Amino acid sequence: MDKKTLLFALLRFAVFGTGDAEALRSALTVPRLQGLYALAKRHDLAHLLAHAVHELGFVGEDPIFAALERELLLAIYRVEQLRFTLDEIALTLAEAKIPYMPLKGSVLRAAYPEPWMRTSCDVDVLVREEQLSAAIEALQAKGYTVDDHEIYHDVSMHSPTGMHLELHFHLGLLMPVIDAVLAPVWDYAVCDEGYRYRMTDEFFYFHQIAHAARHFKIGGCGIRPFLDIYLLSHEKGVREGATLHDLLARSELVSFYENAVALSEAWFGEGTHTEITQAMERFLLDGGVYGTEKNRISVDQAKTGGRFAYAMQRIFMPLRLLKKKYPVLNKYPILYPFCQIHRFFRILFTRRAGAAVTELKQNATIKEETGRERLELFHTLGIE
Repeated sequence: MDKKTLLFALLRFAVFGTGDAEALRSALTVPRLQGLYALAKRHDLAHLLAHAVHELGFVGEDPIFAALERELLLAIYRVEQLRFTLDEIALTLAEAKIPYMPLKGSVLRAAYPEPWMRTSCDVDVLVREEQLSAAIEALQAKGYTVDDHEIYHDVSMHSPTGMHLELHFHLGLLMPVIDAVLAPVWDYAVCDEGYRYRMTDEFFYFHQIAHAARHFKIGGCGIRPFLDIYLLSHEKGVREGATLHDLLARSELVSFYENAVALSEAWFGEGTHTEITQAMERFLLDGGVYGTEKNRISVDQAKTGGRFAYAMQRIFMPLRLLKKKYPVLNKYPILYPFCQIHRFFRILFTRRAGAAVTELKQNATIKEETGRERLELFHTLGIE
C-alpha cells in the first residue's frame, strides 16, 4: 500500500471507522508514519491521522507519536476556542439586533462525527452589507480590533483573546458568474433563532462547491473540502435537489461539481477514479490546504504562452491589468509608463521584492507541459 492510499484509508478509519484495522496496523511503520504525518500536516488533517493511529493502538517511543498526540489535543482545543468565540460574537450581534449567519467550519462541524474533526483557523460570520458598520462597532465595544486591511468580501478582526474573525458582508469569490448566483444569499436564509440565520441545505452545499472551485482555481484547496463535500452530500441528501442543480447550472459549475463529487467518492466512499479525478488528485496533493503559488503559476504560465511570456507579463504588467491597480489609467492611458515605474519602486522598496524574485524563480523551474496539462484540466472542469 503506497503512502497516498494508506493516508486515505487511515482518514476513512478515523472519520467513519471503516476498513480492516489489522491490515492498517500492519501497514504502519515509524518511517511511514513520519511521511504520512508530513503529508497530512500540509492538508491540516494531522489530527485525523493521530486519531486513526491512536484507535489502531499503534504506539511507540519515537517523537512522531508525541507530535501526533499534540495535533489531536490542539485540534480539540482549537475547536473549543472557536466555539466560545462564535458564541461571544453571536451574543454581541444579537444584543445589537443585527441578523448574522455563521459560515464554513462553524456549520460544517455538525456534519462530522465529532466537532473537533473539522478544524479551521478562524470564525466566519456573514452580516448584511448595510449593517457592517454597526456590527463592527458592536464588536469593537466588546474589545475586538479591526485589522489594517479590508478584503473584497470581509473585514478581518481579532477577539480580545486573539481569535481571528472574518466578518463577511457578501460571499463574492472574484468569479463574476458565480458571484452573481451567490449574491442573493439572504434570499436563501432561514431563521434558526432570534437573530441567528442559516442557509438552506442546498444553498449551503452549493456555497461549499463554489468555495472549493475558487481555491482550486488559484492553486488548490487540499483534501479537506472534498471530505466536507462527501459528508454533506451523504448526510443531507442534497445531491438531487432541483434548487442545487439550478444554482450549479447558473454558476457554470456543473462539471466541477460532478467531478468533485466523483473525487470525494473515490477518496472516502466506494467510488473509483477516472482520468479526470486522477488529474485533480495530482494537482491537489501537489499543494496543501491553501494550495501553492507554484500550482497557480503553472496555470497562469500556460495561459500567457510559456515561461518567458509569463515573466514578461509579471515584470511589465499589461495595461488591462495595471488599470486595476491604477484606476487613473482608465481615463489617461498615456500615464501607463509612469504607473509602471511607480509599480517597480513599490515592489523594490517593500517586502514584496523578495516575493517577486521567488515567483520568477519558480516560473523558471516549472515545466511548460505541466501548465498546459493543468490548463486543460481547468477547461474540462469549467473553471478557466
